[in-house]
Amino acid sequence: MKSRLILLSMVAGALSFTACNKGVTEETKTSMATFEASWTETGNNAATFGTDLTNEYNKCKEHCDKQTAMMNTMPEKMKKDAAMMSKMTEMDNADHTNLTDLEGMTKDYTAFKTSWDQMSTDYNTWKEKVNKGEVNNEEAVNAMKEWNTKLENAKTQLGTWNTAYNTTKENTEKSMAACDDMVNNMNKPATPPAKPAKPTPPTKKK
Repeated sequence: MKSRLILLSMVAGALSFTACNKGVTEETKTSMATFEASWTETGNNAATFGTDLTNEYNKCKEHCDKQTAMMNTMPEKMKKDAAMMSKMTEMDNADHTNLTDLEGMTKDYTAFKTSWDQMSTDYNTWKEKVNKGEVNNEEAVNAMKEWNTKLENAKTQLGTWNTAYNTTKENTEKSMAACDDMVNNMNKPATPPAKPAKPTPPTKKK
């Protein structure tokens, strides 16, 4: 009798072990597939954002470098024009403020991208375990809650950055355009004064 109870206990334990390791349900698989599609889309959006941010930063930095060099080599006669120098300094400060903002965004994005790539690797490693049946459904469901939280946090972060970046980009483009217009006007040759009109000869009487 005792032996029979031990045997029944072993069989029940084996069945329980098998049930816990038979893999995940179709519902969980669908949840994973939905998550992966959204994760990929968010990753693509992040990459697009990063590329545009990098391009704008490089454009602004090149502009600021040229502007600084131009101001340093400006003829003394122009430097004595207080009104013009005040305006140029104002524009130069605005450009460098925008550059600083873009640089800060670039650093934040680089850190985000590093973390994102690592999380993507971690998810793929975990998914391999799921496919091998090493993760039971309850564990998978709990893990997916954490993964979806990470995904939503990333979406929120990107949304916040996009809003701030669009404002900074608009300010940067306007500032650079205004500065370029001023420099172009400075480099235009002075328009010579108009020649006085020749007097009309009196009409001869017949």
